[in-house]
Amino acid sequence: MNLKSIKLETENYLKSKGLEPNPNLPLIENINEVSPRNARDVASRMFAMSNLIGMGYGAKRSRLKKDLKTFQLWPFVTEAERKNLNSFRLSEDIKVHYQWLCECCQALAWCLNLVEMDHFKRCDPDLSDKVPPKTDPSSFIEKATLRPMIDIQRQVDLLYRLHWNAKFRDRHMNVKNLNYNVIVERRRAIDWVYGLGKRWDDIALDT
Repeated sequence: MNLKSIKLETENYLKSKGLEPNPNLPLIENINEVSPRNARDVASRMFAMSNLIGMGYGAKRSRLKKDLKTFQLWPFVTEAERKNLNSFRLSEDIKVHYQWLCECCQALAWCLNLVEMDHFKRCDPDLSDKVPPKTDPSSFIEKATLRPMIDIQRQVDLLYRLHWNAKFRDRHMNVKNLNYNVIVERRRAIDWVYGLGKRWDDIALDT
């Protein structure tokens, strides 16, 4: 399926949800313009985040750091996250940031066929059972497989266009459960899988 067809498919879906797509948004990057991540990297980042979420809920950061290193997930922790793990105290805003990582985990779990994904709902209440922290994920990582790239490409396009709607959600008050943070965090994760940025912190999230 070409990118114009994917764009049209997304726009029709948005209309079915009561949203007005922005027809002026350009096509997303083609597959030959990006460098998608492999299944092992996606799984490793997902399990790293499942541990990092603990920073949002008062988990001992020394324990989190130890587990991340023990389970060989440390290479998948960003520089900013390492800094927070070593900080004396975390601000309330930083804690909230780590709480929202559950939506990134939901997106990566979707890429790995662990969950389904409805962008008008929050992450699965049992997500932590499917992506458990404080446990050795090596067996799962070894066997991990990604959904077909065309499905991931569709999600990149959908979240890109849905981000624009969520950014101006005051125009769509008739649409229930359009949560800006859910859309942004999931888009960040899906764009990273698709290869839009060399590092997690490089994901632009332009609209």
